Amino acid sequence: MQTQELVSHYISATVTSKLVAGKIRGLHGHRWLVVACDTKLLMHDLSSNLSREVARTALDGKAPTSVAFLYLNNPALLGSGIANSPNQLVMTPVIAVGTAAGSIHIIALSSGQVCAKCQVTGHVKAVTSLLPLSNPRPGGGDMLISASLDGTVMVWDPSTTLPKGPEKEVPPKHTIKAHADGVLSMALFQAAVDTPDAQPLQLCTTGGDYKTSVWDVASWKEVPAGRAKPFAKHPVHSVVYSGRAGTSSLSTPSLLMASDEAPAIWGMYPNNARIEQLISLESILPNGLKKVPKVYQIACHPLQPHLVAVAANAGCAVLSFDPYRLPAIQPVPLLLATPADLDSPLDSAISELSPTFDTGFKGAAYLMVHAGQLWNIQYKTGWRQDAKGTGRELTTDLKAKKSIASLSFSGAAVLRVSANGRCCSIVWPEACRYAVYAQGSSGDWRKVDEESGSSVAWAGASSTYAVLHQPKAVQIDQRVTSKKKSKQREQEAAIQAAQKAAEADAAAGVTVRVYSVNETGGSVSLECSQMDLAGQRPTALHGGALLGVAFGKHIRLGTRSGNAMQFYSWQKFNPVGPPMVEPKWIQWDPDVTAAALAYADSLVVCRARPTFKVIASLSIQEALSGVWSRRQLFVATHTALHCIFVAAHPDAPQPFLDVIRLASLRGGIITELTAAAQPTAALPSEALQCAGPVVIVGIREGSLWLVDARGQPFMVHVNHPGLKARCLVAQGDSPAAKLLAERDIWRQHHDELAGFMSAMAADGAAHAINLTGLTLKGEMDMALRIGQYRRALNCLEALARGAEDRATLNVFPRWHDHGLESAQGGFDNRGQQPWMPGSMTLTNPGLESLKAGGPLSEDLFAGDAPVSSVSGKQQAEGSTVASTGGSGVNWDAPLAAFAPLQPSGPSAAPAMPFSELGDLSGVPNQPQLDPASLPSVSQLKAKSALGAFAAQRVAGLAQSALHLVENALAAGRREIAEAALRILLQASSALPPADLSAALVHCARLDLKEDISAFAQRLTKEGNPAVNPAVPALAAMLANNQDLAHACFEASGMVNSAAVYTHAWRGGNAMASLQGWAAALTKANNPHVHVNVVPAS
Repeated sequence: MQTQELVSHYISATVTSKLVAGKIRGLHGHRWLVVACDTKLLMHDLSSNLSREVARTALDGKAPTSVAFLYLNNPALLGSGIANSPNQLVMTPVIAVGTAAGSIHIIALSSGQVCAKCQVTGHVKAVTSLLPLSNPRPGGGDMLISASLDGTVMVWDPSTTLPKGPEKEVPPKHTIKAHADGVLSMALFQAAVDTPDAQPLQLCTTGGDYKTSVWDVASWKEVPAGRAKPFAKHPVHSVVYSGRAGTSSLSTPSLLMASDEAPAIWGMYPNNARIEQLISLESILPNGLKKVPKVYQIACHPLQPHLVAVAANAGCAVLSFDPYRLPAIQPVPLLLATPADLDSPLDSAISELSPTFDTGFKGAAYLMVHAGQLWNIQYKTGWRQDAKGTGRELTTDLKAKKSIASLSFSGAAVLRVSANGRCCSIVWPEACRYAVYAQGSSGDWRKVDEESGSSVAWAGASSTYAVLHQPKAVQIDQRVTSKKKSKQREQEAAIQAAQKAAEADAAAGVTVRVYSVNETGGSVSLECSQMDLAGQRPTALHGGALLGVAFGKHIRLGTRSGNAMQFYSWQKFNPVGPPMVEPKWIQWDPDVTAAALAYADSLVVCRARPTFKVIASLSIQEALSGVWSRRQLFVATHTALHCIFVAAHPDAPQPFLDVIRLASLRGGIITELTAAAQPTAALPSEALQCAGPVVIVGIREGSLWLVDARGQPFMVHVNHPGLKARCLVAQGDSPAAKLLAERDIWRQHHDELAGFMSAMAADGAAHAINLTGLTLKGEMDMALRIGQYRRALNCLEALARGAEDRATLNVFPRWHDHGLESAQGGFDNRGQQPWMPGSMTLTNPGLESLKAGGPLSEDLFAGDAPVSSVSGKQQAEGSTVASTGGSGVNWDAPLAAFAPLQPSGPSAAPAMPFSELGDLSGVPNQPQLDPASLPSVSQLKAKSALGAFAAQRVAGLAQSALHLVENALAAGRREIAEAALRILLQASSALPPADLSAALVHCARLDLKEDISAFAQRLTKEGNPAVNPAVPALAAMLANNQDLAHACFEASGMVNSAAVYTHAWRGGNAMASLQGWAAALTKANNPHVHVNVVPAS
């Protein structure tokens, strides 16, 4: 089966900005691969790995030659069960198939049946290419462009006619005689204009007459500048548009072409039809290829335009332009990022009424190199009435767009902006030249420096910049004069060697100089004429808080290798720190507390103070650009947009990172259900990212602004309550984040937000602890962070009793008089969905005091005295006076279930050394029992143990309880530590071995002999086979209770082993003691029997 043309297209449930959320139907997550064969059309679903065939008979017996995907606004294509409402926008994917006879068939994906056919009297020869075209009609489906060997191009609108079967014909809207011979290929592209405005859509066609033509899509008239004859003897048989960096600014060709002229990819500038060879494929052709290499077709990735696929008679290849090359666009930074940047335009308008409002421009401003000009562009967000008049929609309002300088050079450029946004540099690597521009006090820009150089880097806190001065290499004459092939190869080799020698001579003269811009006077002063680089050859510069100088020396550090880079001080120009592998780019946060280093395989986040140290390596590959807001790093890759929250400031207890993916090329699967549930989600679903390389501007007026490769703005909203609250915390406004959470974030997400606040901000836990939706577990964690240990203990006790949060606590009966079980069903309702206020009716009159605001609630959450400041240190607590009368609970008194365990005084006999305790790794976890099998209240009081269900709950809090013990002891709150340990001992049957060992060690340190003894007695009486028999004995030994220890050994049958180990370890030489005891046993038994004693492992 010979494949004539293969078209792959990924279909997923994504919604473009022009479509209504939830109105895309007929997709269902399918990813279709369609192959046009000689005898049939093969449709393969990449998601389910199922295939469907369309026979050639359905295409009037003609062979398919080309295919294209369209979206049509027609619910009838979806089959039965779909309402055909005229007010409903239903976009349905279909396949357009061109045949060798010139006919075009529309096939529904849902059924695989032909639903319409383009007019048979259209093309009279084979269809060579099909392209979808967006419909200018609001809500209209895609139109179709077709090209044929008859030299015509036709435009069709299948959505104008309802499908009635294969006999229904669609008439063409436009017919163009494009070429004298057949049309071989065509491509839609956005034409570059002299100004950075919205670029018009045009169509490029190539024909068998060796010519190319360009057509304006709006009028379907030919553009005279696009007609050309690229090659004299060969036609262009494949053309594609590549929207990679630089194509829209006329610095690189945007149309890629293939021809039999040579095995190469050619580029054409459509504005002047100039042709240049981009890459030769001869170097990648297989050795020994006897046939003449020919390139049949090229294809550019629609979403990642740096990727290009090539099909040739020698095979297929995937090529890539420089993936890290960005358009010459740089954002103008805000001098001071504030939480007000997160406000919507409506909030900003209200803020303008305040006399303290900063009237400076707060929108998205950026500089752009375009068509030989340096442009200053400013946008602001606004609101307008939507087309239906049902509401308002967000818009981008242009505030300023002007050319601020005419540039001396053309071609690919690298643009950089100073920290204050008043200076910028432009480097033309191919010309090895640079220029620096500065903005004066009057607002005018002027050139202040221009010289030879290949790289410029700006300091992070001043208008100081470093230049990599590199003389341009002498260009050797590339002409070959000999006509003999052998001589030609020799001359070509000599020319290449001479060119490399000239480049080496130029590289040897590279120096790094540092300058400073006087913005007031518009002058430049030399700060360092030549940095001392220890004889190494610099290759690139990286700006920021430190000057990064990359060298040509290859190094390997750990698993990463590449060119070496050394940091230097901007003040003394001396090396700082050891060398490292050069990253693709470096971004420092405004506070110079963190830095991000982008590598090909990862993004490395480092803490800058007090020492430069790596804190995380994130698996974000090919990060193109990054911009810091305060403690937030926004990173763009080819396929996604990430927001990384970084807490690396010196006063942070430990570094913290949280990564959120804001947008992707696929976007989130948006339906009516998910759209309605957006406010209830903890974080927003992924937005749809624009294709191609993007430059991040930053957060302005409640939106994250991006700029695409064409210089057009693009916004990703950050006004989702969960995301905005996190941004407020990062900006240092925890009180505002707490208020926003109370108002707009569901209580189920308060625990997650509280954990973020406590890790991200120094005062985060102090504000998060008052979130009304916080569970008792979350409140206990927050109380531990801010040093309110009495409050943490209260939460632990309530959790042990079965409460989940404050709402559920208020509907539970009073355990003060009834132990751990309730009079209304005990634990039957625990472990289910937390109760909300008002969800349970209290029928017992004696429980009225337990409702919201009752004495129990007031006493439980009275907690410690207010904390005056939160700085990460342990805080002093005020004592809590518990209520003992009425229906209150005296939290200072032991609970009824914990009554047998009382504090005990110090013992005269020393306890076992802690180092000899070891871990109790043999203690298995107690399986959770059914709540119906719980013991009665009297049994609980007699054994002083929690039931299995409650024990499992406490076991899940063991780590937090142990932290409470340690912190309370450090703060001198022994009574809190003892109470927490008693709760842990009551849940010993379910505690993990390591946690039980730690609890026993703390009990020994506090000399809680009676508690340890009661614990050992209980375990011995229970005789639980799931508990390691050594546990009660070790507990008794910790309590220095010899009688109890002996009883434990007797009950477990370990007396002999205990005697052996006691004798061995007290002897000082364990092996000698064991050998001596073995000899004694041998002598006491049979002289002919040798006894060997081996310690248990």
